[in-house]
Amino acid sequence: MKKAVVLGGGGPVGIAWETGIIAGLESAGILLGKADFILGTSAGSMVGAQIASGWSAISMVETEMKQAETPPKGNDSSGPSPNLDQLMEFMLKASSEDPLQHWKKIGGFALTAKTISEDTFLSYFKDIAGVGHWPENYFCTAINVKDGSFKLWNKNEDVELQKAVTSSCAVPGIFPPITIKGDRYMDGGMASATNATLAKGHDRVVILSVMTEEMQKFMGNPLEKEVHILEAAGSKVMVISPDTLSVEAFGPNLMDNSRRSSVAKAGLRQGKAEALKLHAIWD
Repeated sequence: MKKAVVLGGGGPVGIAWETGIIAGLESAGILLGKADFILGTSAGSMVGAQIASGWSAISMVETEMKQAETPPKGNDSSGPSPNLDQLMEFMLKASSEDPLQHWKKIGGFALTAKTISEDTFLSYFKDIAGVGHWPENYFCTAINVKDGSFKLWNKNEDVELQKAVTSSCAVPGIFPPITIKGDRYMDGGMASATNATLAKGHDRVVILSVMTEEMQKFMGNPLEKEVHILEAAGSKVMVISPDTLSVEAFGPNLMDNSRRSSVAKAGLRQGKAEALKLHAIWD
């Protein structure tokens, strides 16, 4: 039985919540890092790289809580204030434009936005650089800002894991596109918050979606459509999205680092609660 894990985007809050969920599942004996296919988009690319590399999710959630208590010097709060208005305008037009042209427009915006430097942004992911190899079962998404083409990074691309993960997290207008082999790449979440259809062909698919039901409706329910595609192809799918207590912990801003500790705790609690349902299809 082929298993896939899909980890969606959602900023620092999303990283904390997904880490908590996975740790809660791990405490119940479900090791998502052992899946045949682990797909990360944006925040999910960071978490996916960690679990695919064999990191303990329980240790990861403890680290989330410690980092939230003592934020590192030079974190993104010290950079220029992000202006998300134009990005949101782009996102609202997504369903009415050709995807390639739409992503090119966002790419142009990403290139001209004032952000921290690439080197500074890469330094946020220095722990990933210590992995030293590309996990066989790990994939992450990005978009070429010049031509709008979608990129699925994997072990065959001859790309540093740290750079690939950073490119997947490069939210236009907040962080700079990352240079890889002469091209520059931005957040794969501009295509989809989860890009879940890439898990097509796997018997079991578990999707961690940071986006609440309200957010999904605002974006035209793309995850619901992706799940239908997977199920039509024969996959049994379980979606784990934030429950009421997790949503309360999130607050209004997914980029709010100060909430990471409370969000990780909420995810840990929810992950333990979700374990029984996941055991039914995963074991």
